[in-house]
Amino acid sequence: MIVGGKKIGRNADCPCGKTKDNGTPVKFKKCCGKLGGKPVIPNEWDYKKIWEIVGKKDIEKERVFDLSRHPRGEVKIMSRWNMLDNPKWIPEGKEPIVPRIKKFMDETIFPIWSNCFFNAHALALYEGFEDVEPVCGWYGNSINDYWVNQYESGNTDSWEDWDDEGRKWYLGKIWDFKTKISWTRHSWNVVKNHSTKHGDVYFDLGADLFKDSNINRTSKYDTRTNWFYYHKIYTPDTYKKYLDYTGRVRKDKKSIDQFLLWAKTHGFTNFYNKKWDNSIKEFGIREGTDKWNEEIKQTFWEVAKTDHPNLAQKEWTMGQEEKDQLALELLMIRSYKTQSSDDHKTLSKHLSGYRWDIYNPTHQAYPSWVQYNR
Repeated sequence: MIVGGKKIGRNADCPCGKTKDNGTPVKFKKCCGKLGGKPVIPNEWDYKKIWEIVGKKDIEKERVFDLSRHPRGEVKIMSRWNMLDNPKWIPEGKEPIVPRIKKFMDETIFPIWSNCFFNAHALALYEGFEDVEPVCGWYGNSINDYWVNQYESGNTDSWEDWDDEGRKWYLGKIWDFKTKISWTRHSWNVVKNHSTKHGDVYFDLGADLFKDSNINRTSKYDTRTNWFYYHKIYTPDTYKKYLDYTGRVRKDKKSIDQFLLWAKTHGFTNFYNKKWDNSIKEFGIREGTDKWNEEIKQTFWEVAKTDHPNLAQKEWTMGQEEKDQLALELLMIRSYKTQSSDDHKTLSKHLSGYRWDIYNPTHQAYPSWVQYNR
């Protein structure tokens, strides 16, 4: 086959650069060759696969995370985002990044609470951030007294063992009661060559903005007393399964736009389906504002049209109020907040061929609905 003016053999390495789990290249015949010889770069495959192939499960299963060698994390140069342009360390001629981050937050709804993976990737993919990459790994914080007492009382014995050193795996965290640090999967960012002394500098935009929010610090579920320890597992240039995946998405503006839409969808959904969201007041610095509400309506209207192409044909017959209502109903469905037929009237009217009664025990999504409505 001819790809980009060059003949590619069926058994040659695929020019898209995709690799297997062990890092070896995928053959052309088993990758882009299936698509008639057209490389899958750049196109929507990239943005759709980022979460699937670079998901948090990779971090969860990463046993290379040696807590005995790095009990308090390995990322040393972590800066508050608004101090990244400190004149004491920024190289001469380096473009300041703080104004770019402010522009990013003014023009988008990011960061969204509890959406760290998508926040970090959205920032890196946004126009003007070619020197910024997402980082995936773990952050550690002090374990509060409630959980220490649980451990000392023997109530953690049934938790899954993480290693042979007595560390436990529970609620999506590694619990190290010797150092009294719990480790959670997390994503943040690094700006390349931004320090004359240290080179790359790490920053955590979400942690900076949300750690001082109005949080109920007495809650037994709140272990975030400190955000001091970070352990990096991979960045796009070290992720062997799909090297430089952000660079590939950057080649196509459509892919970037689609990823940002996807990131907002996940963020809004995740924000509203939290069982404990009533204990979090005004977590998002934008939550409840006109900008926040407008972004929700626009985002889920686009999602509705993407998932249901026939809806786009009806768009000209619908008023703005009706489109906004449909979008909000879709958000409720995605967040498992729908309680009765009154909550999906507009969806049922325009998409009558689908079941929206997720509160019905016969619906396939009912178990998830129960989980989020206990």
